[in-house]
Amino acid sequence: MRKSHVAAGAQVNLLIGELEQEFDLLRLRDLKAGLEREDERLAEEERSFRERYRPADAAAESSVVPADRGVEKGGWWRAGR
Repeated sequence: MRKSHVAAGAQVNLLIGELEQEFDLLRLRDLKAGLEREDERLAEEERSFRERYRPADAAAESSVVPADRGVEKGGWWRAGR
């Protein structure tokens, strides 16, 4: 009877080890999925920030262009008189 208890104990230990490995694998898969979702969220937030600040940059650049054109017009208008 003693040998059967040792064999059963070894089988139980193997089973517990396999279950722990499976549980660890499931936890890692869940963690990976969570990190991928966070990565997607951050990428979307980055795109949103870029879109939000891109028009402001374009407006700043376009405000410089009319001032330059105004100088050219003024010079042309004065020269034509």
